[in-house]
Amino acid sequence: MKGQVTIEFLASFFLYILAVVAVFQFVSSGIPDFNNSMNQKTLHYEAKYVSDQMLKQPGYHTEGLGGTNWEKNSSTRNSLNSLGLASEYMKIDPDKLEQLSTVGQSKVNYSQFIDTVGVDNQYYFNFTWTPVVKTYQSFYKRDPPTGLTVPDHDLYQRARGRVHYGNVTLNGETRHFLVTEHRTGYNTTYVSGNRDFQNSDPRGLDSTVSFGGQIFKVSGFQNIRYHRGGLVFLESHVKGFGSSLDRSEEVVKFNRYPSYDADNSDLMPMRVEVYVT
Repeated sequence: MKGQVTIEFLASFFLYILAVVAVFQFVSSGIPDFNNSMNQKTLHYEAKYVSDQMLKQPGYHTEGLGGTNWEKNSSTRNSLNSLGLASEYMKIDPDKLEQLSTVGQSKVNYSQFIDTVGVDNQYYFNFTWTPVVKTYQSFYKRDPPTGLTVPDHDLYQRARGRVHYGNVTLNGETRHFLVTEHRTGYNTTYVSGNRDFQNSDPRGLDSTVSFGGQIFKVSGFQNIRYHRGGLVFLESHVKGFGSSLDRSEEVVKFNRYPSYDADNSDLMPMRVEVYVT
């Protein structure tokens, strides 16, 4: 008969409605996660763009005929129209980095950074110099090379047979390093201003070494299978710059590794921690 609705039709109709509701709930439940993921990707993309500009470009000012030496004086800083820290591609110029200051009017402050870069999100940058001492050369501990005097210390005598050595120049001062192996691997170094280590004391992780008055922490030793003892890792915090981030909000963080083109120094890496929210 026309217009008659069967039980089978009603059952099928309700099953269809239930299926539509279920699919809607499933899709809508994933929307917050999708939005969070997209927001994080957007922050990361913007931060990559901003940090690329800072680390790969020298920056520009419009004072007079313009130029890249925006750090020169107050006039060039005040006419800054592009903020870059590079002396060359991915080499940070210490004079440019010195001219960043989160607050104050005598340097490029955070408000000027935001106006120049043109972003709405909040940023914080952490700059840490991370030199690497190449200690590839080695000798047996009781048979040092000519002109090198080994430490007169019990711990040195208890070290395993193969000793590594090398040097690095930072801030105009050269330091020589010996690296010795103990039970857990290469974990001890001796430091001298020349190749005479006789009166040098052993130093482990988190001990400090001074170069031109700047303090560096021993942050690690190379213990990878085929290059054990071949490197000593140092670090010294140089500067923090930016906003005090609201940790209750989502913060995207990643590291960049340009070189630090410091005066009278071997060219060494710098870790730049980029935070954006």
